[in-house]
Order: sequence, then structure tokens, then C-alpha cells
Amino acid sequence: MHQDLKRETTRPPAANLHGQQRKVDRFQRCYNEERPHDGIDGDLPCERWEPSPRPYPERLPESEYPSHLEVRRVSAAGTFRLKTKQPFLSNALADEHVGLEEVGDGLWDIVYYRTLLGRIDERTGRITGVEV
Repeated sequence: MHQDLKRETTRPPAANLHGQQRKVDRFQRCYNEERPHDGIDGDLPCERWEPSPRPYPERLPESEYPSHLEVRRVSAAGTFRLKTKQPFLSNALADEHVGLEEVGDGLWDIVYYRTLLGRIDERTGRITGVEV
């Protein structure tokens, strides 16, 4: 699929963003509604697609963290405050809250809802993955 998408939409690329979007829309319509697929017995993807029975919320419920975690808001720039540092975490979490749990001398786990995102060393501001 990715090779087809690249061939159909980037060679040659459109002259502007709107033209490029039209190429992608055309490809998507053809790929899903006109072209049979061997992997699904010659059916069209649009014939097989079913909406999820679970509702998709407009916004996630407000995060709640245990009282022993320190809660920080992620800025629009993707950073949060820890002591005197403002390490970058992710723009994707802008305006969200994360929980910080001290797990060692100057070492903090960064948690989003119930997901462990990583560990930060408050001395360096460096965020790393966590070995489980």
C-alpha cells in the first residue's frame, strides 16, 4: 500500500498543498472504493469496514493521579517544569497533565494516565526509557 501511495501521490508531486491533498484523496477513494484487494478475497475495503461499537470521546476524561505523584501540566511547547529545569517531553501532550513519581535519588518516573512514559534525571533533565 505504501509503495502504491507514494507512486500515485508523489511522482510528480502537486504544485501546492491543496493539489497534494487532492491527489491523496483520489488515491484513498480508489484504494478503498474501486480497487479489489487480493488479501480480502477480491472485496473492496469499504465493503468490509464496520464502525467501532465503542464511542470515541471528544476529549479524554480529566486525568487523576494518586496523591503521592506530583502533577505537572505539559506546556504548548511540549515541556514541563521539574525543579529548575523545563525538559521537553512531547508536543502531542500539550495542555495535558502528567504525573511524576520519585523512584530514586533525583530520578522520576513520568506517567500519563496509567502509562509509564519514561524516567527523568532531575540533575540532567534527560528523559530515558524504562527497563521493565
